[in-house]
Amino acid sequence: MLGFAKEGHVVFGSDFPNAPTDCIEYFTTGLDEHVVEETKQEICVGNALKLFPRLGKCNEAWLVKLVVQ
Repeated sequence: MLGFAKEGHVVFGSDFPNAPTDCIEYFTTGLDEHVVEETKQEICVGNALKLFPRLGKCNEAWLVKLVVQ
């Protein structure tokens, strides 16, 4: 995905509860193992905040902790 999409155009979404848990775990493990921390932060939180600025009114530290565990 990162080789195809422009920087800043990838956001994380689990598709839970529609996607099977093992499928979600497969992709999140790949993200954890193959993406550097700064890029992972952008994928999991930063890019979404740029796309949906109102989310920035949330406590960003809480949002990062929620998404990147």
